[in-house]
Amino acid sequence: MWWYTIAVLSGVTLWVIARLEFSPRDQQGVSAPRAACEPDRIDLAREQLANALAISAKQDQIVWAVFGVFWTADAVLLVALFTSGELPSRQVAIVVAAVGCLLSLVWSIIQFRSIASFRYYELIIERLESDEYLAIPSAIALTKSRNNVTARGFQVRRIMIGCPVSSTTAWFIFLLYSVFAL
Repeated sequence: MWWYTIAVLSGVTLWVIARLEFSPRDQQGVSAPRAACEPDRIDLAREQLANALAISAKQDQIVWAVFGVFWTADAVLLVALFTSGELPSRQVAIVVAAVGCLLSLVWSIIQFRSIASFRYYELIIERLESDEYLAIPSAIALTKSRNNVTARGFQVRRIMIGCPVSSTTAWFIFLLYSVFAL
């Protein structure tokens, strides 16, 4: 359902952008219509905004897919560790903990990279929405820096970064416990 919301918001934003003729400065009578000044640059910026929104939506799907796949794999390893309801033998615990540690480390690297790419596209959208290019009014802007209403409260990205780090730490601690205490 979240992808549908992103698609609708993107479509509405592009529709509004296509109908904007003046920047906020222009409405105050300070300068000429933007479309009359530089039509090629505005059209290019609109096209780039559409591309950046599409890529950003796809990158958001990738971030969530990575999170879901590795979260599930981590849960399967945890279930494999306690199949009988008790701690497994030392050798099994070491192997499962080492695999869990390695898997969580890979998860952390992939998750950080995915979120960094997503943030990169958000910055491109933010710049295209700025007064430098399209001068989109803050009431309909998609980025958090230009529209504070769209992003309130706790950000899920913190959880998406914290989970693989916590998982790596937990598996590493269990690996040390398995090696030295079991």
